[in-house]
This record gives sequence, structure tokens and C-alpha cells, in this order.
Amino acid sequence: ESPVAVAMAVGGEGPPTDAWATTYHHIPYYLKNFRFILDSVMGDDDNNDLLDEADMEVITSFLSLSDDGQKLYVRLHNRRKGWHRASKLDYSEIGANMPAAIAELSSCGLLETEEKMNDLETILRLLPAPDVKELGKTFRIQSSGSKKPGKSGAAAAATMTSGTGKQDLVGAILRHCRQQLSVFCASGTEAPVKKRAKAVLGKCVQVPAAVRDVFTRLVHLFAVASWLDDDSQLCNGSSTVIYNLL
Repeated sequence: ESPVAVAMAVGGEGPPTDAWATTYHHIPYYLKNFRFILDSVMGDDDNNDLLDEADMEVITSFLSLSDDGQKLYVRLHNRRKGWHRASKLDYSEIGANMPAAIAELSSCGLLETEEKMNDLETILRLLPAPDVKELGKTFRIQSSGSKKPGKSGAAAAATMTSGTGKQDLVGAILRHCRQQLSVFCASGTEAPVKKRAKAVLGKCVQVPAAVRDVFTRLVHLFAVASWLDDDSQLCNGSSTVIYNLL
């Protein structure tokens, strides 16, 4: 059965069939709830004027995904906004299918990958502190708090990042790149720093803001409908409850 048909079964529209039971049994709770929310909102004719063609393309793309693709999208939708290292995405229900799920989401525009990650500060803040320090050593960049008097050359390079916090060193690298840019009127050291940092990070992903906005609006519409059905929900933080379902 289609994802929407499965979602309808969640809402109690008739007894589940054998085919539904076989498929539905393996779907995690957060995906069941997400499908139910989508079906509830899209099944209400009052919402037709609130969804334009671009919105429908996004929703159709989601519904056409494999189960693993849908699982990964919902997982990422419920994480903080911004970029995530693929190596840190560890969901047992997706397991070894993670690379395929990332590729599927990327191919239909529901996920962006590191090719679109171009802001140096964002890249640096994704790096663990030891990697930021190593990057500083590689490009001989130090923060003001890490300068060691009486040392120069290789000795200074070896100690320039010792005892320096990640935040300080990120700031130092950004300042260094800006100074190089202003002096030479070219990319300076930013391009090689960015290239090295992205190589260390590996595959990175984020949900595009426009895509996230579509599904966030659907959740809000579902919340409004829930409030209208049960006035007591108005004072009980129903939107928080809905998000907890996911």
C-alpha cells in the first residue's frame, strides 16, 4: 500500500489488512506519526488553498521515497537546523542503508550535501577541536592567546595551537583568511583552508530551508486542527506534544 494509505490506517479508517500489517509492523513510530500528520492535513479540503504547486512537489517527493529515505528525512527534520556530518548519523533502523538513503534524498532535492556547504565559519565549527588545531598548525595560524615568546619557525608552528580553545582558533583562522583576502585581492588562504577542512569532515548533509518550511507548516496546520477539535489542548502545549510524537 502507498504511504498515505498506511497513514490512513493509523487514523483508524477501517481494520488493517494483512498486507498493511506486514508493512506497517516495521515502520518506526515517528514515521507513522509523520505520515498520519501529512495525510490528515492533505485530506482536509480547507487546506487546499494553503499549499501551492511548489509545496505539493516537495510533499510528492517525500511520499515517493523508500521507507529508509522517509525515515532519514524525518530524523533530520527533527534535528537542529544546519549541517550534519554523515558519519555522525547513526540510526539502527536505517543501518547500512544510510548512504543509499542520503543519495535518494539528495537526488530528489530533499537534502543538500557538502557541495553546497561554502561558508568557512560553518565548516570550521563542524570540525572537532583537535582537527581545528591541526588545521591551524598546517597553515601556521595562531590565536593571540597561543603565541609563545622566544620561539620562531618550526618551534612556533609546533606550539601555536597548544592550549588554544576551539572558538579562539576558529576566530583566528577566519581573521587570517580575511586579511589574506584584503591584502592580495584574491582567494588567499581561504580556498585551501576550506578544501582541507571539508576533506576532514567528509560527507555532510542538511535539509534545505524551503523543504523544512513546507513540512513545518503542515505540522502547524495539524496542530491548529487538533486545537479546534479539542479546546482543552489550547492550554496544554499541544504543539509541543505533536513535535514529541515525531
